Amino acid sequence: MQTEGEATCALRGHGGSVRDPYFTMNLYYGSDAQELGEGHQINAFHWRNDRWNELTDEVSRTGMQDYAKLEELWAEAMDIWLEELPDVQVVEWYHRIAMNTTYWTNWPTHDNPYTNGAFWHGTFGLIVQNLKATQP
Repeated sequence: MQTEGEATCALRGHGGSVRDPYFTMNLYYGSDAQELGEGHQINAFHWRNDRWNELTDEVSRTGMQDYAKLEELWAEAMDIWLEELPDVQVVEWYHRIAMNTTYWTNWPTHDNPYTNGAFWHGTFGLIVQNLKATQP
């Protein structure tokens, strides 16, 4: 079973990033059920690759302005990814989610991209923490 870390392949969506490689790489940081909830987002695949983890740590220490270094680290990470393929990417699509600002503001948007705006993802707690009431 996938949840027990015994699957050899899985299909699953996730809330990675299209801007910052760290947020996608961190989804696969770690290895097993004992590590879930201990410093990484959601390693639902229980995949482990020590070099991947090292690259993820290095990306986390690299500023977004150092595009050349991030690109180099990402390329090495993708070599690992494609060799081991812990998760099959079937489709890429951007969420188009309407957000009503009548009662709440500070939703994640193009101009305020602090997280994925899809409330059904694991990032909804972050959205709730950042919303601001329009009325007292």
